[in-house]
Amino acid sequence: MYNFADERNSEVLIEYLQNESDEIREHACLLFGSMNSKEAIEPLLKVVQTDKVSDVRKAAAFALGQYQQETLSDSLYQCFRLEENAAVKNELMIAIGKCDGAEILLKNRKEIDSDYNESLAKALFYSIRKNPEQSNIVPLLTELVSIDGECRFYAASALSKMKADISSSHDNIKLLISEESNISTRSILVKCIAISGENDFAYIDNLFKSEKEYLCRLSIVRGISSWKSSSSLKLIQQALSDEHPHIRETAAEYLLNHENDISLDLLKKCVSVEKSPRTKYYEYEYLLSKSNSIESSEISKVLKRNYATEKDEYVRGYIVKSLSADFTNLRFLEEECFNTTSILIREFCFEALLKIRSSKRFPEYAVIWRKETSTQSLEEHFKEVILDCIATYDVSLVALGAGYLRDTTLLGTSKTVLPIPYTDLKFLEDAMSKMRLPRDIESYTELLKTLRFLEGKAVDGDLKPEFNHPIDWDLVERIPVDQHIAIVTEFGSIEAELWVNDAPGTVANFVKLIQDQFYSNKRLHRVVPGFVIQDGCPRGDGFGSTMQTIRSEFTYRNFDEGVLGMASAGPDTESCQWFISHTRTPHLNGRYTAFGKVTKGMDIVHRLEIGAKILRIELLPN
Repeated sequence: MYNFADERNSEVLIEYLQNESDEIREHACLLFGSMNSKEAIEPLLKVVQTDKVSDVRKAAAFALGQYQQETLSDSLYQCFRLEENAAVKNELMIAIGKCDGAEILLKNRKEIDSDYNESLAKALFYSIRKNPEQSNIVPLLTELVSIDGECRFYAASALSKMKADISSSHDNIKLLISEESNISTRSILVKCIAISGENDFAYIDNLFKSEKEYLCRLSIVRGISSWKSSSSLKLIQQALSDEHPHIRETAAEYLLNHENDISLDLLKKCVSVEKSPRTKYYEYEYLLSKSNSIESSEISKVLKRNYATEKDEYVRGYIVKSLSADFTNLRFLEEECFNTTSILIREFCFEALLKIRSSKRFPEYAVIWRKETSTQSLEEHFKEVILDCIATYDVSLVALGAGYLRDTTLLGTSKTVLPIPYTDLKFLEDAMSKMRLPRDIESYTELLKTLRFLEGKAVDGDLKPEFNHPIDWDLVERIPVDQHIAIVTEFGSIEAELWVNDAPGTVANFVKLIQDQFYSNKRLHRVVPGFVIQDGCPRGDGFGSTMQTIRSEFTYRNFDEGVLGMASAGPDTESCQWFISHTRTPHLNGRYTAFGKVTKGMDIVHRLEIGAKILRIELLPN
């Protein structure tokens, strides 16, 4: 069955839904949860309605929820009403939410027993994930958030994701914050207050000062990023000198994304003592954007000197990105982009150039450019730069450039970023022909989407690679159920367990890469504070992969703190990149493959920053 699922052979796998073995029927249902097979919907509904074994009905309900089709929500609710087993009813409730059935649940709230409040909260969270503007369910979420445990966590998570006014829930949430001991839940509660508490600054400011857990303080800083006024500056100033580097980094990033003013003297002081390179150069970038031309020139000189002497490519990349805040650095960035031999620096330079292109000050830059250059406009110049970057056929430049060509939010003379006539689109086809599949599927997909967009056609979803890497069952047989690994970093060792029974194809692929020492001396290319750390890119920039892909394997496993997951560019595109979650991340549930969990060393996980080296990963003896 696993082989048929691995081959995405729905026709054959459907036959197993009627097998005499209860265990086989259950596993067949679970496997359909990773396949998104339209042919399986009716057979799975029949299983939910007629199978005599509760575990089988539960597995079918899980699979149907994975399809996330709104048209299924009514049928699933009818199954919920007729179902007698509590575990199956819980799974049906969650499936209704995943299929955007919040309206049905709200309409029938009175007939839903309180025993199912936890699954109701989960259902509303998944529904909000698909449709965050459902303001009519705020009262129900406010009621559910009062119930401790999982119910509170998911209700608060739903409130934190809403694009609606949730201030009516604040009084209730404030009472809960003081008594909530679970860090993941408390961090979500404080975020709920922060995102819509612009008129309650004194409370939020005091909460930030008194909170000992960095994840909770981080949630506050992230929450206030939606504020429209400058009242958040006082808290951001505190965050810039917080003891935890992730909070300082998030505060510095906040400054870059908002037009608030902060004392340049204070920021210069922060820069002088900051130890984290990424945060330091975020602060430099902000200084550049706020300084006058004379000060900007001096800061740029300092940054270029630092760039010339710095050996670490990631730090050099942060310096390059900070230089984007001064338009006079345009030529320097272009020269580095096209002359460097480093794929990392080339990408950082291109991202810096695109930041200049997407800046709100672009019209101002265009005037300056026109005064100095009479042969072409700045927009025409950027058209050449972006096309030249795509013509390098470097996968990162191709993906970034193609994405920008269909960004309708940027200033331009047409609906697209750069006015490219239909007859000129051969450059996209040329770039597509240079991509090697399945390794470069992410860049290939970006090119295809842009080609369709510029031709005026519908932009379809992500591509799926053809089946190319069957599960190594001989290796799976040799992997103990309780296999542990040591992730040896320059900051210390992290231990984790692997879930081979839940994700055999993923774990076998991961173990084989460990045995081949593929992960030795890799550097973390992605760290999102309070979210994940990510490793395993052979290029070091997040665009690298191998010539083999594996299938997504979705199960009941949720992304709690420390869970190992496979990075992907869409379903069935997983290969070698993987991540560890900083905290509970329920929006990843059922969308990414969970294949293990940290058992020792989460304190190290929280300390790791971009560029930190994974010395090696070892299989530990049992």
